[in-house]
Amino acid sequence: MAWSEFKVSGLKLSDAASESQKGLVLAVCLVVMSVMCVALIWQSQIISNQREDIKWLETLKFGG
Repeated sequence: MAWSEFKVSGLKLSDAASESQKGLVLAVCLVVMSVMCVALIWQSQIISNQREDIKWLETLKFGG
């Protein structure tokens, strides 16, 4: 079986995607990337707060 003849649910992979399918995939990608961007910013704020807490604990421990 050649790769071009591989079928998934009756559709051949050689069939071109329609414009609505491409638009849906792009919209899903946009939403997922937006969520990942928000999560990255949230994580950076948490790391920043942890860094400040570590510096505070070091000054408390070493007295300076």
